[in-house]
Amino acid sequence: DGNGYIDEHELDALLKDLCEKNKKT
Repeated sequence: DGNGYIDEHELDALLKDLCEKNKKT
């Protein structure tokens, strides 16, 4: 977002992405 605010959906997607990357490594 341009205002620097991350909404819950974006945050959830980021967390899921991180979890997936951690599982693969």
